[in-house]
Amino acid sequence: MRDSTNDECSSAKKRCLLKDLNQIRFLTLQDSVTAAPLNQTNLFEWQAIIIGPDGTPYERDLYELYLSIPCNYPVKPPKVRFKTEIFHPNIYKNSDICIDILQGQWSEVMSIEKILISIRSLLNEPNVNCPANPEVALLYKEHRNEFYRHIRNDINKQLKENLVSLAPLN
Repeated sequence: MRDSTNDECSSAKKRCLLKDLNQIRFLTLQDSVTAAPLNQTNLFEWQAIIIGPDGTPYERDLYELYLSIPCNYPVKPPKVRFKTEIFHPNIYKNSDICIDILQGQWSEVMSIEKILISIRSLLNEPNVNCPANPEVALLYKEHRNEFYRHIRNDINKQLKENLVSLAPLN
């Protein structure tokens, strides 16, 4: 079965995505981000992994993201959302990301690499002046220790769920 999205998009757009993929492969170890298409036949659906920045409550945790890249990329930005549950002022409850470069500040010179680095930076420095989740932003601003505790609890919950899913059945 052929992928219609892939067929409809021009080879120039595909070359642009391959260039982005090569940039990310070169970047992976240095900036704790990586991404690749979900499969080799469709360059317009990617998954990414971001490692939480050191010195943050997200430190060294792995966060999986899904990227849906439109045919008119890089004129229009990809849609990016977290697949891993995350407690953050700039992440909507549906896991979409509130970051200016994916909205009004998008430019054709942006790349998937720059998006992922910006999202990782957002983990380090949330934008509480324009939050996607006002309750979480308020907690971050006024009760930072409670904010950190909530993140640690979420991480521990996810680890337990992952361990349970790996446990052998009796």
